[in-house]
Amino acid sequence: MSSDDSFIGIKKVLAKVDLSDTWLYHLIKQGKFPGPVSYGHCHKWSLNEVNAWMDERKRARGNKPKRVTRPDMVRRIQAMRSVERKPA
Repeated sequence: MSSDDSFIGIKKVLAKVDLSDTWLYHLIKQGKFPGPVSYGHCHKWSLNEVNAWMDERKRARGNKPKRVTRPDMVRRIQAMRSVERKPA
């Protein structure tokens, strides 16, 4: 953790990563998201660790094939149907 790191609460973490609290804690339990720093009843996350997790997700996304968007899917289905309807 660098000296310019700051800590953020659960509301800011959830807003930043756009996950539900249930899913966030599920990822923490699996070791796929950084856990909080706890002192007393207070739980805070390292902003640098959260940002690093987001950067890793972006890099991992780059290795996956592009998802087909709904308009593309509709055009493909329409094209298949028009081929099926043509008389032989």
